[in-house]
Amino acid sequence: MNSDAFGFLLVDKKEGVTSSFVDIKAKKAFNTRRVGHLGTLDPFASGLLLLAIGEATKLLPLVPDNEKTYEAVLQLGEETDTLDRNGKITATLDVPPLEEEKIQEVLSSFLGTSNQLPPKYSAKWIDGKRAYDLAREGIEFQQKPIDITIHQMELLSFDKEEKRIAFRTTVSRGTYIRSLGLDIAKRLGTTGYLSSLRRTQIGSLHVRDAVAVEGIPDAVLLPPESVIPGLTTIELDERKATRALNGLPLSISSDFPYLLFTHDGKRIALYRNEGPSLYHCLRGFSHA
Repeated sequence: MNSDAFGFLLVDKKEGVTSSFVDIKAKKAFNTRRVGHLGTLDPFASGLLLLAIGEATKLLPLVPDNEKTYEAVLQLGEETDTLDRNGKITATLDVPPLEEEKIQEVLSSFLGTSNQLPPKYSAKWIDGKRAYDLAREGIEFQQKPIDITIHQMELLSFDKEEKRIAFRTTVSRGTYIRSLGLDIAKRLGTTGYLSSLRRTQIGSLHVRDAVAVEGIPDAVLLPPESVIPGLTTIELDERKATRALNGLPLSISSDFPYLLFTHDGKRIALYRNEGPSLYHCLRGFSHA
């Protein structure tokens, strides 16, 4: 299988669809074995997936993804083993009388940097196995707390009768919103699980600009410049192209932190600025 497909794709994943299914659709649509993305979404969740197609996977480390925005609905009063609606109920607690002002106060208390314990049903690696596989097998294991940062917490609505809270949050990479939902419920004096979760943004990229899974075959790939700040493409003459093909430093008059070099319209290498007009090779491209 060989493909010239190169670029990025924003996909709006539906509930009930796995991130792997989206990858398979993209591989078939663009006739490539290479598809990568920044962060999977649980099957029950929906929203934004950023896919890198072909050798654009080599550029994924340059994509800003330290802030992701989610909209979630938290069901109060019951807890599940997976911390979402697909799990088995493991605990039931009364829900104290709540007002929106109190809920927003609790939400705001999570702002800033703190430690979070990942859920047992997660994709974290534990001694060479995924945590969710160990949990399904009934194997006991210990999770290590991770450092997270909550940048935004906003109450969207509160349904007193159904005991449901809808909120929007912007968090650092690696934050588990299912764990955050449980922590919110506990701080409100009860327990809870997420009944829905939707990722709306990865950095400055928004789900409103994404295609549906069904639209992947007809989608036009985004050039790297539209996804990676500080990157531009430069066409080299033959002499400099030869140097770039050999990974040698280049003197280029440019203010961009990253340069993607081409010659005769073919991709050669990715370079990074290392000083005034001095660029060093980061990655080469084999499918030029």
